[in-house]
Amino acid sequence: MITIDNPLVSIGIPVYNEGQFLEHTLKSIIEIDYPNLEIIIVDNASTDRASAIAANFAKHDHRINYARENENRGAIHSLNTTFERARGKYFLWSGGHDLWRPDILRLCIPILEQDTNTILAFPKTTFIDEEGAEIRSDTFANLDTRGLNQISRYGKLLWHLRSCSILHGVWRRSVLPSQAPLPSMLSCDDLLLSRMALRGAFASVPEAEWFRREVHRNQSNSDQTKRRIKDLNLNPSEQNQSLFKVHLVLATQEIHAPLSRIRFTLLTCLIFAARNIGRTGFVRKIPRPWKELLLRLAEVISKG
Repeated sequence: MITIDNPLVSIGIPVYNEGQFLEHTLKSIIEIDYPNLEIIIVDNASTDRASAIAANFAKHDHRINYARENENRGAIHSLNTTFERARGKYFLWSGGHDLWRPDILRLCIPILEQDTNTILAFPKTTFIDEEGAEIRSDTFANLDTRGLNQISRYGKLLWHLRSCSILHGVWRRSVLPSQAPLPSMLSCDDLLLSRMALRGAFASVPEAEWFRREVHRNQSNSDQTKRRIKDLNLNPSEQNQSLFKVHLVLATQEIHAPLSRIRFTLLTCLIFAARNIGRTGFVRKIPRPWKELLLRLAEVISKG
């Protein structure tokens, strides 16, 4: 039953062949010390022990809603389906191999309840290997956008985002798109975070913690990209979408004031250029000292 003091929280877990780690993940989630919780597992036609593990947990815990797809439709479909089936005021995505501290919701929910302008409360991320050994930790404090205007929030995220770990924070569900919040493209998480930065503030909660398991950390960048394309089940046109061009479309979707749209477009161009100086395309020819100038211009534009 949803109460005023403890609003319902939905945790979505997309699963595909997570038999090696899923039991540990589910144990950590059912031990979260929050009284009003629903757990939604969408099994993407796993061929290992994952299906049996998930079904067994659902049999013994009434909070778990387990569904199995008849075919592998890709991770984006599973991520979106878990969200679309959620009923909670707040929502959190978990991987089928990650771990959570019991106090994650107790620490994050009050921040969202106290400030309606905050739409995401994200914990510290501790990266672990396949054996559970700690690799590194990061609070991603530079992605806290409270107190900033719409364009400044977007600019700060666009410049500082190097890992989409904050996607696995606690979301105010009503702010996310009701259908298919994650688009079918390679950088789907990047784009969703950027879009949401235009809708509200993100809050870093360093006292809270989750453990992100890096099961493919020894793969080359090229191999990781190929694996990600396969996992997401992207067709060729979706694989090759320009993140820069898709970002520019956000202005027409999320910003209504004409002047703000102009500032948004200029800011996007400046930050994409600064991020890529010395790496790709025409920006290889730009001297590196210009990077600082581009960022200063971006800062002026974002403040209006």
